[in-house]
Amino acid sequence: MPRRHPARALHHSGSVAAMRTTPSRLILAVAAAAVLLLAAATPTVHASSHHAPAGARMLRTDAVMTSATSVPAYRKQLTSGSTTTSSGAALSIKFACEKVPDATFCRRAEAAVQRAADRITKEFAFRRPVTVDLGMTVPSCNTTSCAAEAAFLGFASPAQSFPVRVLSDNVTYMYPSALLKQTDLDGLDRVNWPRYDILARFNALYNWYFPDGGATATGAGNATSATGGKNTTTTAAAAAAKQKPYDLEGIALHELCHALGFGIDSQMSLPSFDWGLDVMKVPSTPMLMPFADDTPPGQLATEMTDADLASAPLSPTMYRLARPGIWDRLIVANGSPLSEWTKPIQDAFTRITTGAQAASLRAANGRGFNSLAVVEALLKDSAATAAMSALYHVATSGGANIQIHTSRALLPGKTVVDIESSKDPFAPGVSAAHLAARYNATADFLMIAEDAGMPLAQQIAATVAPPSGIGPATRDVLVALGYTPAGTPFRSIKTLAVISQEAFLDGGSTASVGAGAGAGSGAAAAGGAAAGGGAAVAGSGKTGGVAADGSPVDGASANGAESAVHAGRGVTIAVVLVALVPLLAL
Repeated sequence: MPRRHPARALHHSGSVAAMRTTPSRLILAVAAAAVLLLAAATPTVHASSHHAPAGARMLRTDAVMTSATSVPAYRKQLTSGSTTTSSGAALSIKFACEKVPDATFCRRAEAAVQRAADRITKEFAFRRPVTVDLGMTVPSCNTTSCAAEAAFLGFASPAQSFPVRVLSDNVTYMYPSALLKQTDLDGLDRVNWPRYDILARFNALYNWYFPDGGATATGAGNATSATGGKNTTTTAAAAAAKQKPYDLEGIALHELCHALGFGIDSQMSLPSFDWGLDVMKVPSTPMLMPFADDTPPGQLATEMTDADLASAPLSPTMYRLARPGIWDRLIVANGSPLSEWTKPIQDAFTRITTGAQAASLRAANGRGFNSLAVVEALLKDSAATAAMSALYHVATSGGANIQIHTSRALLPGKTVVDIESSKDPFAPGVSAAHLAARYNATADFLMIAEDAGMPLAQQIAATVAPPSGIGPATRDVLVALGYTPAGTPFRSIKTLAVISQEAFLDGGSTASVGAGAGAGSGAAAAGGAAAGGGAAVAGSGKTGGVAADGSPVDGASANGAESAVHAGRGVTIAVVLVALVPLLAL
């Protein structure tokens, strides 16, 4: 069974801890996913991010679960606490409050995340339930060297994605399992579904705002942390407990939207970081390119668990450049579909892996190609580097250079919305994964990269947003991905696309079998991987981690970014880490 490799996104309220992406499955580091960088200093400035921070690290795990009965210790650890499941809902949440002695805190947290889920189900109709493994956790880190772990705020990510071939262009796109379940494509009854569609973790050490008790602009008086700032094991954890309150309901809503597929990208990675390229070989001209896919052909990457959040080296073997996500299909850059920008890069990959130098690029085990050798060869190909440089420029030039055109959906719409392209250097996990900052003061504030620093209800009132908090453009984008607006009939795409064979139980996958609705138990992190998947890995190169006190860890970047993790072949995983310090320069 192939190993999982999620590129993890860490949600930090300020600067983001950067992590390197290891392509153990697919190095999709910019998958969207989900972490807001909450700006604490200036309430009017959003400091949130949902992709991989500038330097999202692709993580790899050796913990492979082969059956539902094979339950590792870290799973038992998580479920040993307070665990409940809200069933019968379109979004079915298995909620765990691990190592948190305050029962009142756990009840309030559970109610907050359920309200966030309810906001989604008020806007969208679901054909089949989406299952969520969500936990409030206390990081197990107890040394100053793992300050980033204690500093993580939260994340949500698709647990697994599946290949779907669109007939009109004959291109295979990756669909998060939550989204695939909402289609009427043939073969859904044979899909090897993950145990849970979404994996989400939030740090119980933070002061979390809950609306019961009289809300104020900052949430003062309504904040609760699991420990009240006491008995914390690191300065990072202590600082987390002293931060201004964060609205758990609003953050959970943002993260869940990412986990449904908003911003999950696999086509824009940084060779200088995401591929682990030696600093001496990093080109002077910044470039972007698709992530690497290290899942062998015909196989399906396994589902993401907390174990995937543990640090691991770059996968040495790849088989192709990553398939685009369905989000990528909707992206138009300077008037041209994203696929036209990446085609010269894909063509170059085919050329170098089938030409005279192919033998020298082979992996040591004789299977696939050496990841670093491939990226180094691409950086010597003039057509590839021209395309990679052009892609970087358009993704960092600001304005309306990159947009979502819902007219490119399988069921076309009419909405055009600008997405984030103002960060230079490119911020994996933020850039091209959120709405542009100009939507900050509009009804579509929810999915910009920065958070306003005020309770969700107050933002809704200030922007005259729908009661759900999901603005009209945000809703239209999710509809373009494939979700159905509440109160409208389901529409068929059965004649427009087909599920690829490897998604099926009989298609060569060795992943464990889960019930169609995602039955079974989710997996939690072990030990230092942060019983909540919050352990940030200090980045290398131009980006790095940020401690709770704002000090950089191993070369942290000044710009905050939300790290998204993409795991496995076509498996996109978004994970988020939130920095504890105010975002001072975005």
